[in-house]
Amino acid sequence: MTAFSCHNSFLSRICGLVRKVAGPLAVLGSAGFWAFAVCAAPEIPQPKGFVSDYARMLSGETVSRLETMLEDFERSDSTQVVVLTVDSLQGYSPEEYALAVVERWKPGQKGKDNGVLLLVAKKDHAIRIEVGRGLEGPLTDLLAGRIIDREMVPRFAKDDYNGGVTAGVEKVIAAIRGEYKAEKQQEETMWEDLLFLLLLLLIIYLNSTPRSRTFGGGFGGGFGGGFGGGFPRGGGFPRGSGFPGGGFPGGGGFSGGGGSFGGGGASGRW
Repeated sequence: MTAFSCHNSFLSRICGLVRKVAGPLAVLGSAGFWAFAVCAAPEIPQPKGFVSDYARMLSGETVSRLETMLEDFERSDSTQVVVLTVDSLQGYSPEEYALAVVERWKPGQKGKDNGVLLLVAKKDHAIRIEVGRGLEGPLTDLLAGRIIDREMVPRFAKDDYNGGVTAGVEKVIAAIRGEYKAEKQQEETMWEDLLFLLLLLLIIYLNSTPRSRTFGGGFGGGFGGGFGGGFPRGGGFPRGSGFPGGGFPGGGGFSGGGGSFGGGGASGRW
C-alpha cells in the first residue's frame, strides 16, 4: 500500500490553518458538543514506559533498546519522546487519537512543551507523529511526514515493525537535534507557497468580481459550510475532556511532565 499524508502538497497549508483555528472554534462550541466530546473520548491505555507496545508489534529486545535510547535522550536533551502501538484507533482519526493520548500522558516539560508521541495503529495501518508546541521549529510537519514516508512506511510494508519504529525514533531524535534534513525541502516549500497564494487570489477574485458574485457566494458558502460541518470532531478534544488533570507516572523511566500540544505533526499509512 502507499502512504497517505497531507504534508506532500500545498494542502498542508490548509491543514495548518485548520489547526490554528481549531482552538477558538472549540471554545465557541455549544454545550452539546462539549458533552459529546467528553462521552466520546477514546479509551487511552496507561504508559508502560517510554515504549508502550500494546499491539505487540515489537520484540522484547527492540523495546529494551528503545527504552534505553529514549531515557538517555531525555537525560541529555531534556526532551521526551514516547512510543505507543495500539491494535485500533477505535474509529477515530490518527490525529484525534494522538491528541487524546498526549492530553492524558502529557509528555514533555511544562512551559517548554518539548514532547513527541510516535503512534502506530496496527489494524488501521496508521502512523502519527504528534509534536509538542516547543518542538514545532526543529521537527516541522514536513520533516515528520518525511520520517513516516521514507523511514517507516517502507519497512512497515515489509512487516519490519522493529526496524520501522526504531528508524522513526532515531530520525525524530536526529530532527530535534537538527541532524535530519528533508531533501528538496526548500524547493517544494516554494511551490507549495506559490500554489497556496494562487488559490487565495482566485478566491478573492471570485468573491469580489460582480459578474461572478453568484458563483463566488456559492463557492464560499459551500466551502465554509462543508468544512465547518465536520469540523468539531476533526478539531480534537477540548482540554481536559474526560481526563483527570495532569499526567501520571508511567512504567519504566517515563513520567509525564505536563507538556502542551497544538496539533503539529504528520500522519501516514502503510
